[in-house]
Amino acid sequence: MNEERKNKGFILIHRSLGDHWLWQEKRVFSKAEAWLDILMECNHSERSFLIGDTVITCKRGESVNSIGTWADRWKWNKSKVVRFLGLLEKQKMVDQLVSPKSKHLRVCKYETYQTTRNASETQVKRKRNQSEIKVKTNNELKELNELKELKKSVELPHKSSAFKETWADWIQHRKEIKKPLTHTTIKRQFKELEDLSEKESIARIEQSIKNSWAGLFPTKENQNAKTSYATAKDEERQRNLRKI
Repeated sequence: MNEERKNKGFILIHRSLGDHWLWQEKRVFSKAEAWLDILMECNHSERSFLIGDTVITCKRGESVNSIGTWADRWKWNKSKVVRFLGLLEKQKMVDQLVSPKSKHLRVCKYETYQTTRNASETQVKRKRNQSEIKVKTNNELKELNELKELKKSVELPHKSSAFKETWADWIQHRKEIKKPLTHTTIKRQFKELEDLSEKESIARIEQSIKNSWAGLFPTKENQNAKTSYATAKDEERQRNLRKI
């Protein structure tokens, strides 16, 4: 194949690749796969959402995920994620924007990853669907206001920054698996977690994120502890019966 011809033009990759079984194979991502994942994760249009007490506006070509979320997606440790994002910024591939709760990325020259045809179609769709976008924006604002009201009426079960960061990861995870948290679910999960230690609460959330679960379940260590306690109580009961 002619080398000059081979290195020209586009290979279009649809965002739905992220849902394909080949892409979802459990593996440690390469740097190339991580970069492609960032491109697919970027917003194609502006949207806003709530993280903690802060409303984040994420524009076209931008993405907001915590370091922990990227680490779980790529099966890397957090230090490697930080180094990789620093490398991309140094190579002028991304800008790391200031964000108090998460890692806010802007892909540099994002439009160069879109074909001319796609860019034109996007402009046409924007004009044709302005009313739909307004409705969607109003719905998002309504959801943000409802979440703010929920925060006033329901307190976090644990106050540490570690738990707050983990809970923010949990909110983002539920959005990514297309099962966003409802008010009722948040209240129930808060009630469940407030009866647990902070360590166990964080462990349950991280376990569910790692396994792409929609619910929170006892960790293996917690189950073993309960089993050991029940066994000890049963043995004590048997000893008391023998004394009678």
